[in-house]
Amino acid sequence: MFHGVDGLKPRPEWARVRKGEGAWDRFGYRSSMGSGTDIYLVRHAAAVDGEAGLSDDCRYLTAKGRKVFSKVASELKGLGISFDLIVTSPLVRAVQTAEILAGETKYRGEVVAATALGPGGRALDHLLRTAGEMPGSSVAFVGHEPRMGQLAGELLGRGAMPFRKGQVMRIVFSGGVAPGVTGRFKWALMPSGERVDSLKDLDAA
Repeated sequence: MFHGVDGLKPRPEWARVRKGEGAWDRFGYRSSMGSGTDIYLVRHAAAVDGEAGLSDDCRYLTAKGRKVFSKVASELKGLGISFDLIVTSPLVRAVQTAEILAGETKYRGEVVAATALGPGGRALDHLLRTAGEMPGSSVAFVGHEPRMGQLAGELLGRGAMPFRKGQVMRIVFSGGVAPGVTGRFKWALMPSGERVDSLKDLDAA
């Protein structure tokens, strides 16, 4: 279920959803999200602190982190959220978070790793273009702070935003996604399970 790749390219199977939902997309599959694109930004769940002999790349989720994020991901499923593509940082704690997300939401594709989502990662343009070539799609990016908060700011046309561990933010685009194109904040699902529906409330949280 896990696949590592840097030269990420859209594939038809990423756009497949259950038969009978949505409208036909450019790949000839039906899409659950109409003509717009939904981006879900996810910060990895709580992980162990660096221990003797354990590199940052190998830090894994705590039992509490797993439990908390499993509830968050289950809440997403309860909201009817499903994904056409899940892309994650290759670090262990992010991959584990992405796999929980995939399992709870019944994701049927591969979890794809991209170094651009790792700490200090750059060159996110190709990830956004991938999402942009999947009109009507629902795409999750799983990564770290401060990059998740910076990416949220870039996609919303504002400054960087704080991003809690295990937090999910939904940003919607009426058309395709592309570098420089701003979307609309829909909501943020906090680790506590609270859903925040406005940026004003999120800033105050």
